[in-house]
Amino acid sequence: MLDIALTITTLISLILLLVCTNIGTDLVFGGAIVLLITFQVITPEQAFSGFTNQGFLTIAALYIVAAGLVRSGASFSMTQNIFGNTSNLRWAQFRMSVVIALLSAVVNNTAVIASLLANVRDWARAHNVSQSQLLIPMSYAAMLGGNCSLFGSSTNVVVFGLLLASGQTYGLGIFDIAAVGIPIVVFGILYMILFANRILPNKTVSEDQLNTTLKEYSVEAIVEAGSPVVGKTISQAGLRNLEGLYLAEIQRSDSVLSAVGPQIILMANDRLVFVGDTNAIIDLRKIKGLSLLDTVSFPDSTQRVFVEVIVAQNSQLVGLSIRESAFRSNFNAAILAVSRHGQRLKGRIGDIVIAPSDALLLECDESFVSRFGKTSEFLLASNVENSELPNFEKAKVAIFILLAMLLAASSGVMSFFNASILAAGAMLLTRCVTGREARDSIDMVVMLSIGLSFGLAEAVNASGLAEVLTNTLENMDSLTPFALLASAFVFTSVLTSLITNTSAAILVLPTILGIAETMSLSPLPFAIAVMVAASASFALPTGYQTNLMVYSVGGYTVGDFFRFGMPLQVLVFVIAMVMIPIVWPLQLI
Repeated sequence: MLDIALTITTLISLILLLVCTNIGTDLVFGGAIVLLITFQVITPEQAFSGFTNQGFLTIAALYIVAAGLVRSGASFSMTQNIFGNTSNLRWAQFRMSVVIALLSAVVNNTAVIASLLANVRDWARAHNVSQSQLLIPMSYAAMLGGNCSLFGSSTNVVVFGLLLASGQTYGLGIFDIAAVGIPIVVFGILYMILFANRILPNKTVSEDQLNTTLKEYSVEAIVEAGSPVVGKTISQAGLRNLEGLYLAEIQRSDSVLSAVGPQIILMANDRLVFVGDTNAIIDLRKIKGLSLLDTVSFPDSTQRVFVEVIVAQNSQLVGLSIRESAFRSNFNAAILAVSRHGQRLKGRIGDIVIAPSDALLLECDESFVSRFGKTSEFLLASNVENSELPNFEKAKVAIFILLAMLLAASSGVMSFFNASILAAGAMLLTRCVTGREARDSIDMVVMLSIGLSFGLAEAVNASGLAEVLTNTLENMDSLTPFALLASAFVFTSVLTSLITNTSAAILVLPTILGIAETMSLSPLPFAIAVMVAASASFALPTGYQTNLMVYSVGGYTVGDFFRFGMPLQVLVFVIAMVMIPIVWPLQLI
């Protein structure tokens, strides 16, 4: 009984710490594990068994696969036209939701949101649309799509890993959960399209408030000889409606075309002058056949990043034109654009005279900030996030590796674990992602939390707590199998709103599987219910990591999530309760 009391106390304390404090999830789980080992509730081997679990290792491999897709430019190629040419908000919401849901079925949904967040915000800014009408639907679409495959979300992978750890997968295939996931996606997107504009706030003004440091730059790009855009019109080349950018003028030989119409044909060596912010310029850098001015001669531009600097009052650069500053030879960097008091400066970049407090957008190597950030030349130097240029030569290779992984795992040629490990290795061997980039792509806080969570699941079983809960439920004569299924879903969903989704799944699943087996019920439908419920916490921003990613960026309140998310959460519950017993009968056959 002492072990049971210690386990219950530890679990309650863990939940309270996660809900009421800002202590890192990994530290909270680590403290709980140390406590359970100290009082000999579990052995060290049981406590750290999660770090050798196939589900845990699969998640790490998928982080590397996702990094390969991003660094090769494959994900950018798949998503750069996410909105098409539409300017209609409802149609944009539909296209965005469908694309993100489809991607989230085959790529971890957190990685999908991370790679698309800037695209969606740029489209909203370019079309004078409130991003608050798009970002919550974006997060929800990723969560919905994650229910269509075992690797659509980290929760699915963890639940499958727990099934593997128990010695049973119950014949669950990689896309089997799509039987419940597809109806959830269809009705979920339909709900969002019908009600997003009515329920979500229209915070067009807050965009400026949230981006007080936003600077408008002008940047010049050269059309390379042999570029795929040569001979095409502005419209055909896709340069007419770029998200967050507009083409201000074209400099051709000694003439300047300032009224850039969609039918103007591009020629080799044209200088295209774009206007936009740093995020938009990052995406411009990724377009094949265009080279940003003054960066062409760098030998390996894929190893270079964007940095923003503020020129100091007493800098030796003040009073010099960009051309006279010899910036390339002095700093091994190229000045791409200049912004003065948040506004772009007209004229050729090389002719602009540098003034104090000018913001310079640079392309340089990764050591620039550490080498020059604290010198007297600059008041401030900061890296621009996600500004590395993808290696587009590897994009097709990365997509092939992803498709091969999906085919191998879904056809039964090899296990999901083996397929993901081989795919991660292939991404590294083909240089779609470097070793450093692979290490950086793995979220260690998440991975530590997941690994330690398996130890908590061991404690629930080893202490006898699972058996006590089972006996208690068995004595409740009125508890039908369907009521148990619904209870498992609701409890997991509520717990996910309070703690992390993976933690909720790991805490609930072992207990509910034990109860199902004791009651002679099939464990698989209960595992599916936990899997779906842990990824269906829409009512609070804390319910899922993608919600947190858009929470502050969109200027939302908790009430915004609750008003729009609670009906969707109920809808998903109803669909799951209808579909799960049909596809996976509750009674053992």
